[in-house]
Amino acid sequence: MAIKEQKMGGVDVRVEINPPLGISGYLPNDNTAFQVKAEVFPPSKIPGEMVPKGVLRQAIRDLATTKGSYVIAATRDNTSESALDLRLNAMRDCLSANGLGSSPHVGFYDARKIADWVEQHPAIVAWVKHQLGKPLVGWRPYSGWAYQETTVDSEYLLDDRVKVFTPDAEKGLNVSDTIDRLRIDLSKGASVRIVGLSGVGKTRLVQALFDPSVKANQAALSTDDVLYTDLSDGPSPQPSAMLEALIEDGSQCVLVVDNCGADTHQKLTELLKTSGNKIGLVTVEYDVRDDLPDATRCYRLEGSSDDVIRQLLQRRYSVLSISDVDTITAFSDGNARIAFALAATVTTTGELARLRDSELFKRLFHQKNVENEDLLRCAEAASILYSFDGEDDGPGSEFNKIAAVADVSLITLQRKVIDLQRRGLVQVRGKWRAVLPHAIANRLAAQALEAIPKSQIVNIFVDTATDRVVRSFSRRLGYLHESAKAAELIRDWLSPSGRFGDLTALNDIGHEIFHNIAPISPKVALAAIGRAANIPSFLSDENSKRAQYAHTLKAIAFEEEHFDTAADILVRFALADPQENGGRESIVEILKSLFFCMLSGTNASPNQRSDFVRKLLESGDAEREQLGLLALDAALETWHFTSVSRFDFGARKRSEGWAPLSRSDVDAWFMPFIRMALGIGKQKSDLAESCRSILGRRLRRLWVDTNLRPEVCAAVKELASVVSWPQGWFGVKSILRFDLDKCDESIQNELRELENLLKPKAIPDMIRTRLLESSQFDLDLDDDADLRAETTGERICRSNKAVEELGEAAATIEGLLLELLPQLISTKSVASAFYLGVGVGKQIADPGWILDAAKEHIATATPGTVGVLFLRGLLNGWHHASPASAEEFLDSAVSDAIWVRWIMDLHCSIPMNQAAYARIHQSIKAGNTPAWQYFYLGMGRQTDSFSVEEIGELLSAITLLPDGGVVFLEVLAMVVHCASDHDDAYKESLAETCLNLLGSAEWGKVLGDSANSGYRLESILEFSLKRLASSEAALEVLNGLVAFARTKECSYSNRDVIKDAISPFLRHMPRRALDTIYVPGEEAYCRQMSPVIGHPYSDRKETALSVVPVDVLIDWCNASPSDRYVFAARSCKLFDTRSRASEKHVNIDSVDDSELVISEAALAVLANAPDKRAVIECYLMRFTPSGWSGSLAEILRKRIPLLDALNLGNEEELKPVLATARASLERRIAAEELREDEDERERTGSFE
Repeated sequence: MAIKEQKMGGVDVRVEINPPLGISGYLPNDNTAFQVKAEVFPPSKIPGEMVPKGVLRQAIRDLATTKGSYVIAATRDNTSESALDLRLNAMRDCLSANGLGSSPHVGFYDARKIADWVEQHPAIVAWVKHQLGKPLVGWRPYSGWAYQETTVDSEYLLDDRVKVFTPDAEKGLNVSDTIDRLRIDLSKGASVRIVGLSGVGKTRLVQALFDPSVKANQAALSTDDVLYTDLSDGPSPQPSAMLEALIEDGSQCVLVVDNCGADTHQKLTELLKTSGNKIGLVTVEYDVRDDLPDATRCYRLEGSSDDVIRQLLQRRYSVLSISDVDTITAFSDGNARIAFALAATVTTTGELARLRDSELFKRLFHQKNVENEDLLRCAEAASILYSFDGEDDGPGSEFNKIAAVADVSLITLQRKVIDLQRRGLVQVRGKWRAVLPHAIANRLAAQALEAIPKSQIVNIFVDTATDRVVRSFSRRLGYLHESAKAAELIRDWLSPSGRFGDLTALNDIGHEIFHNIAPISPKVALAAIGRAANIPSFLSDENSKRAQYAHTLKAIAFEEEHFDTAADILVRFALADPQENGGRESIVEILKSLFFCMLSGTNASPNQRSDFVRKLLESGDAEREQLGLLALDAALETWHFTSVSRFDFGARKRSEGWAPLSRSDVDAWFMPFIRMALGIGKQKSDLAESCRSILGRRLRRLWVDTNLRPEVCAAVKELASVVSWPQGWFGVKSILRFDLDKCDESIQNELRELENLLKPKAIPDMIRTRLLESSQFDLDLDDDADLRAETTGERICRSNKAVEELGEAAATIEGLLLELLPQLISTKSVASAFYLGVGVGKQIADPGWILDAAKEHIATATPGTVGVLFLRGLLNGWHHASPASAEEFLDSAVSDAIWVRWIMDLHCSIPMNQAAYARIHQSIKAGNTPAWQYFYLGMGRQTDSFSVEEIGELLSAITLLPDGGVVFLEVLAMVVHCASDHDDAYKESLAETCLNLLGSAEWGKVLGDSANSGYRLESILEFSLKRLASSEAALEVLNGLVAFARTKECSYSNRDVIKDAISPFLRHMPRRALDTIYVPGEEAYCRQMSPVIGHPYSDRKETALSVVPVDVLIDWCNASPSDRYVFAARSCKLFDTRSRASEKHVNIDSVDDSELVISEAALAVLANAPDKRAVIECYLMRFTPSGWSGSLAEILRKRIPLLDALNLGNEEELKPVLATARASLERRIAAEELREDEDERERTGSFE
């Protein structure tokens, strides 16, 4: 594409796209000429422009031959639709008069059209504002954003020795791959965070994403569609306001926020979710400590390689000798900012080559200025805090504390901080200051600790300091592990009698300080955690900080010498709360991650870690054994690794931990764990079964990924020679199914030999194979199956039939069923257990002995461990073979103390009949069956064979059981759901029964805490009121609901349920429902109406009245207009949307405020109300949302135009009311904007 400023031919700008793209829009054609006029340009001026002196411009004739476009852009014109038509007609007349007809295409852009075009490209907006002398404060388009970059022309040196780490990557990415991934992520509207120490090249990497000269697989992002800000520049508007504006405008761009704290990133990411994947977000920060939202991709950048630092120095500083470059490179340790700062001090070639580190540091600090001891002391004192308040200079301020330590006056300190800021050694974010980069700040802080008495530092920054100062001080200390003074201070603090030595006595700040200082002396920190771990409450979930301690323990476990102790405490944490949830904060997940062969975060050797796992497995303690199994499983993982913790720990050198880099490393890692699983797996125990299961499940990946095929093959043969191993068979079959085509003929034969060796051949082994937890349909367990010819359903049916046949065979083997029974009636039993039971039931004439043995096991089993799928299958098969015998057993079961607790389970797999109804009814009345059993009545159309009267009797009885109310509601809802297959008489009878049951319901018990209660109750009432609206039974239900809503027993969640339940009444019998709900009087309204129809000040959530037809609502209000219209104004649907009003969508909670209009109901209420002022005042109270996300000021601003709709007839009496309301809203908006801006600056300004 060529864009030319072209005066030849008489046009200002010519755009030629070759080859043509068929472009359209604001650029209407592949060949377009623009005539730019900075004036109002009426139709009378157009002939003189297009046909000067009566001759059509040559450029226009040329456009006609290429079928191009000619556009006049008048930047000071502002046309209406009709005025635009006049201008376009004038342009067409010029063409026609010169024989050109309809070619070229013509266009006229006024100021609004040009502004709309510009606003589609935020970077252009920033450029235009800058050209106009009204720049966006702190916002820049694509330019040289990075440190010491003044243009975009500098070459970006691709440093593929540097690694960039993401949480989901097994190893670091090189920079080229990172650029590709970032370009892909941002083009899809992702939220991206780039972290790394100051000076490692984060901002330059972001700049490279838009640089077309940086070649990668993915094309560079558009330089026209990016906005950049550095929060240390104090941007206005703040990033969240900018992002909201971009989303509102529908912009498609990338927003880059440098020096962005985690809180700001979190808020921006939340806002980004509403952008429809149009806007990409990049935030840049040096701090990697903070947690990130799930929607964020985080990239952690390491320092540059020595080669790149050398190239950068040689390119920018020609005065440097080779030895100077080498000296600076070694000293900077990959930090380009430090390298540039040091290089800028050089005036003579070779002058740095022989300087010691201390001398280099002085040169770096003082730069080309005269050495100043006051400046150095101030910098040292300021570095003691991670960041400090640079504006408050009151008596107890942080500035005063720093001045006291530096032994200078407050004014002197302020001057020195400004000087440091000029030298690039202090950064500013709002009122906060921080000495950076960290490499300099840490060295300065260490020097301060050496020079200042410990007692003075502790007194100033701890004893007499705020929590913020103590926390900031502790963060700095955490980076000073090489400082003897810092180590001495931490030993004192973490000693048994020290300030932070008793971790169980710390408050939240104390815990945070401990984690900050732990890197100084991992040994001392580990000892402190070990002491606390002797107190049970510290290990249990009573300690809300247990996950933080687990992450710190994992970081300490990096060193081999600390691994065993740290891992053992993690085990104790895990044992203290075995029911915890999974995820990043799970102690078990953190513990498991130590036993991955990659991304483990520990340098403990394979033998050390395998020994630890062995001790767990051989402990004899079931819970420790379970943790050992989890660790063993993790150790045998071969290909999918994720990190659950960061790999940083203060300023200590850290990595992802030991990882196998050679064939011998792979052997050293996996073989100890394979031998461990093999040794235990040969035994006969639950632990051995679990080890065999793990090894079988990992078999395929071990075979495919590790190059240990001979060793794995030998292990398989060794274990198969001792025990039956169905899990191993599954493992080999999975290799045959998924990887056979990758194997040569000899390996294929080897696999088939192993498969035949492992295949279960005896009936007991075949049954155990079928009873394994995981489904194995994909592995073709039946030799004669043709998987390609079968559907999934056919394969499942065939498999179930095969299991049923195994059950028939098992019934003939003495003692087998009794041996398998504990597994068969466990909660871990799978669907195959049912079909096995069917086969047994069909084969055994009298399975009473099995049922007796099962009953005995159930009676002594731990609660929650019993599953009766097998017994349900057994009853099914028995009933099929001998219905009378099975029914006789069930008759006795209803009065048996054990079986009655499972009475519905036992009935689920046999036909429901009158005998079943009688037994179920008897069990309910006896009250010995837990209520949850009767949930089964709502499954599988169990009640279809019962009459409506019988269903009513069962449900009425269920409501009397403890926890029976919720069961009653769910079962009744399912009965109603299944009524569609019945005749009208059944439905009429069921509707009457529903209302009778609900009329006598105890609502507190029926509604419970179930999230689905509202849906179920509304569906029941909708079904019933369609048939029996306005009946006495319906009114009784409504009265009961309203009465319950007025009681203290009605919970907050119950109120939402009741609002859903009220809707069918208002839909089918609105007048009688309104008469029942509404009680005149302010106090009565607040007490009674809020819980029933929704809060009167709710702005977006629909009230129950939204279903009432508008004409019916107005007619009802007219019966008592003085009070009912006010009630309706408080309760009616206030807002609708332009796009959805006709579609009758009820919930508009997710609609943007710009789409809102005043609803038809609200306008009708206002139009008919005798006191319109009172109605408007009610509406205005609902204009301000009771809860919101994002900017309240922006929400209110979008709602101001809605005020105009409230003056329907332009009535004079309403004008002052609405004017006052508008002024009030505008004042509120201004105040909110000020508050939001201050809050945003406070939030974005922090370094911590």
